Amino acid sequence: MEQHKKIQAIVFRKNSQDSLEILALRRVKQRGGNWQPITGNVDSNETFENALKREIKEEIGVNKLGTIIDLNLEFEFSKNNKQYLEKAFAVELSIEERISLEQNPSLEHDDSIWISYDGAFEMFDFVQQKEALNKLYQKFYH
Repeated sequence: MEQHKKIQAIVFRKNSQDSLEILALRRVKQRGGNWQPITGNVDSNETFENALKREIKEEIGVNKLGTIIDLNLEFEFSKNNKQYLEKAFAVELSIEERISLEQNPSLEHDDSIWISYDGAFEMFDFVQQKEALNKLYQKFYH
């Protein structure tokens, strides 16, 4: 069975107290209405990093990325009779960077919020998202 590739991006920034703020996006009601990081498919002609940059531009309208951190996390799962491999990254944005959900071609999200690590951990539903948050947190605080 063919394996489809996906990315997960924990987008973060450091506030004036040097604490991490995590971007959470709310999926539209028709797609579950849950809060999540950026996720997306890797097209057949793309690398994981190229898909990461494309998805960030599509979902939040940002071209200028700071540090990209490969979290060295990969998850395999099945959904709708398809096999997936998802690779997790963290991407830093400048505190001045403005995000916009307006240009998203597939209208996946209807709201966004910058929240603390603890807030994101509570809001994100999936174990894989919580694992990625933990990896990011450990890079800065352990």
